[in-house]
Amino acid sequence: MQVKLPPQLKQLIRTGIKSGRFKNTSDAICAALRLLEQRDRLVSAVASDSAVVLGALSGQDIEAIAFLVLMQAAKSAQEDLKTIMESVKAINSAKSAQRDLIAKTGYDIAENVGQCRGKPSLSFAVRGVGSQTGYHHMPLPYPDPESCGGVRRVPTNMHKGPIKDVCVLRAIRDELKNGLDSMSEMGEMESLRMQMAMDRMSKMMSTLSNLLKKMSDTSSAIISNLK
Repeated sequence: MQVKLPPQLKQLIRTGIKSGRFKNTSDAICAALRLLEQRDRLVSAVASDSAVVLGALSGQDIEAIAFLVLMQAAKSAQEDLKTIMESVKAINSAKSAQRDLIAKTGYDIAENVGQCRGKPSLSFAVRGVGSQTGYHHMPLPYPDPESCGGVRRVPTNMHKGPIKDVCVLRAIRDELKNGLDSMSEMGEMESLRMQMAMDRMSKMMSTLSNLLKKMSDTSSAIISNLK
């Protein structure tokens, strides 16, 4: 199956793969389709609930019907906001863990600042990664709301072959910084989604408040007329 994507979606997938959110393009598309399936199920559930509500309230005040439908929509918006907030929290936790790795690599670089062409042999700082083995099995952090602390750590070989030169450590640090930049881009996108979800939630709550006030005013007017 061949899929043609617009440039902005291609960039979104590339960013997701680079940050570790997706393994490859197929994984990203599968994730998108699963979200679409979940959305369709949610829409069907809301439509079904709304049909039951409308059937039960047939002939009653249209304002009450509108209020219940808005409540269903507000509930859906609240769940979306919660999911996005968990994603943002996971990204921030992964960024913090990535900064720790960058700092440790920096300590090892500082420990070998006078080295030239592999001499003298590398020594690893107490506050650094600890050993050459540590770089061959570095636990790279990836944002994952379902993992403990919102971070999934994957042991990764940062350099094929022996690490004997401080230049290799600098290259590893640069790669870690690139990973941090990718997570920052993903975090900005999720923060934008969260802001949009919060705006949506605010508008819904304002509409519900206005509707409640109108229903209250209507009830007061009816009671006043009866008196």
